[in-house]
Amino acid sequence: AMPPGPAGSPSGASASSSAAPAAGGGSGHHGEDVGGDIDETLARAEEQAAELESAARQLQGHFQQAKSSMAEIGRLCDEADAAVRRSQSFLNGTSRRIHALNEQFQRLMEEDLSLAQPSQASL
Repeated sequence: AMPPGPAGSPSGASASSSAAPAAGGGSGHHGEDVGGDIDETLARAEEQAAELESAARQLQGHFQQAKSSMAEIGRLCDEADAAVRRSQSFLNGTSRRIHALNEQFQRLMEEDLSLAQPSQASL
């Protein structure tokens, strides 16, 4: 079954009735117009199909690139998490050492004060 012809055809008839004189050998004028229209429509459809295939390939390429980018982002996030954990561990260790040094300093200061006071009292 053929699709109906263009609404604005000169004869006003459908494509199937316009094609009949061309097939039967009549004047051929209207049949050639419809045949040309069909060829033109088919050519446009083929061109659009090629454009759609090209767009689909391009989209597939973009999709693959996006997947690759997502994998790279995931890898970078994993590296960042590891770097943050290392930094936190370093900061915690440094904080413990500073706290221990502060305690030592306080003990030394208390010892200095206790040693300094009796000598002054004996004078």
